[in-house]
Amino acid sequence: IEAMKMMNQLQTDFPCEIVSVLAKPEEMVEFGQPLFTVRRQ
Repeated sequence: IEAMKMMNQLQTDFPCEIVSVLAKPEEMVEFGQPLFTVRRQ
């Protein structure tokens, strides 16, 4: 995820895969806004 021109990695507490992306590229998002949905593997 890019924030302030820096790329950030995400870590999870369980194996999962991203099933849908909820935010569009370069869209401004708010704190706490869901960015994607995941499915546990």
